[in-house]
Parts: sequence; C-alpha cells; structure tokens
Amino acid sequence: MVYMMIEELFLPYPWCRRTLQGVYEESRRKRTTVREISSFKQLKPGGKCVLLVGASENWINAMAQEAKRAGLHPIALSNRHTMPSGQSISSVMMDLHRSMQLAVDYLHGLGRRELALFGVNPSASSDSWRVQRFVELTGRSEHIFALQPTMEDAFRRFHASVEKYDGAICASDYAAVLLIRRLCELGHPVPERLYVVGYGDMFLSRLSSPSISSISDDYESFGRAALSICNLVEKNETVSVINIHLNGRLHIRESTQNRPYAPASLAPAQSELPENGFFHDPQIADMARLELLFDQCDEVDFSLLYQLLQG
Repeated sequence: MVYMMIEELFLPYPWCRRTLQGVYEESRRKRTTVREISSFKQLKPGGKCVLLVGASENWINAMAQEAKRAGLHPIALSNRHTMPSGQSISSVMMDLHRSMQLAVDYLHGLGRRELALFGVNPSASSDSWRVQRFVELTGRSEHIFALQPTMEDAFRRFHASVEKYDGAICASDYAAVLLIRRLCELGHPVPERLYVVGYGDMFLSRLSSPSISSISDDYESFGRAALSICNLVEKNETVSVINIHLNGRLHIRESTQNRPYAPASLAPAQSELPENGFFHDPQIADMARLELLFDQCDEVDFSLLYQLLQG
C-alpha cells in the first residue's frame, strides 16, 4: 500500500489531475493500493511511502517533515526547485533545465535572438528553475516578466518594451494564450512579429488561434516513476533518496510558423582533458594499493598482521 496526500490549492488544476490519473493507472497495472489521506492521523498498518502531490514548496516541506515523523518515506511529485536542508525527500519532476534549453535552442535556431521570459509565477517552485536557466542561457535577467501582482500587469510591462523582442518563452500555456490574445488586440500580431513558445501542451494551446508551440510536461508518467521509487525503497533499506527527471517534448505549431526544430550541432570534444591530480598523487596511490590488499584479507590474515605488529 502507498499513501498519497494532495495539496488542496493544487487539486483543481489540470497538472494535478493528469498526475493523479497517471498514479492510479500505474497502481492498477501493478495491483498496488493507493490510499488518499488528508492527515497523518489516518494512517493504517502497512505502507512505507507517501506521495506528496503539490506545487508549493512550503507545503511539500511541511508534509515531508510530518511523513518522516510518522515513519514514512516522502516522495514529492512536483516541479520543485530546492531540496530542504536535512530532509531526505525523493522526487519526480520534469527536467526543467533541459526543457528551457530546448525552448531557447529552438528559437535561436529560427534566428530569434532577443528573447523574453513571460508570465513567471514567483510562488511556483518550477518557475524559479526556469528563470535561473533562462538567465544562464541568454544572460538577460532584465528580460523576465513576472506576475506582480497579476498577469495583466506583467503584460503591460512587456508591451511597453515589446519592440525589443522577436521571441517570447512563456512559463505556461495560460500565459502564452493571454500574451498572444492581448498582443493581437493591440495590433502586434503573432507570429509575424513575435514567435511564442509555451509550456504544458494544454488543449487551449492547441485550439488557440494561432495555435501555440508548446513543450509538453508528461505528468501522466509521474505515476509510473513514483511507484517505481516506492518499490525500490520498500525492497532496499539502504536507499536514502531517489530523484527522477522526466523529459519534455516540443510540439511545433502556428505561433512559430510551424517551422521545424533544427538541433544545434554538438561542440567538438576536447582533445585533452584536464588531469585529476588526486589519482596521480604517489601517497594516495600507495594507500589505495594497501586498501586493495587489505580488501582481500580474511580473518586469519588480519590476525597474523596484528601479531606481526605486536612483535
């Protein structure tokens, strides 16, 4: 049996529904019972793991602490940014680092170099990752437009400098839909003057006009990965933490004029790799050889060695 707790504020959103669908489908396939609880007072005998389905870092951390006190291994199903100090929390999340790289590389490959990151939610654990990686890839920390306090406020700030940009990466498909709608209302058509890429591959992005190129978050695979972690934890007491990152996929549509993705060629490998001085240190090498010798000794060998040391 596996326990599961769901953050109440996260429950109405499609990301949560898709995650739960994946969990229950995988539990049926593996014939595993998943028991939803709202409090750790509802625990019954059996079960070593609890799935934490949520979006808020603070909620996940608090529930993980309670889980540990209850003797359960917490597994966070969330695109969370940080690992709380001193806590052993396994996790399943999308590979946000790679997905932002995919979005930037795709737009750069289409000749779009002046990029903005639009619709960032400062309260979402996933968006802080997207911001960090966007800045690393573009070097443009000033080109980030967050919900402060609303999406419409973010749009007004973006529109004030819209002429600077030829591409926009949106933190969600919802942000992309709003951005395109408001730009078209104000006579700044997409994609003629601005390419847009969203996140989530939601139905709205597919049905929008123009349809929106989007990177899918495969939340349905969260269940398969989470129950695999449960299986390993239950069978191996030496396992402390398991983290699984899932790939996203780019869906190309009208907001980038249906132009195909041309992956950049990999940089040539370095002809000479820097040496690791630790393994060339003669004293370290001597100790390593001694350790290998001791590793092959049995109790009689060690007894003889101790006797020799005592004369």
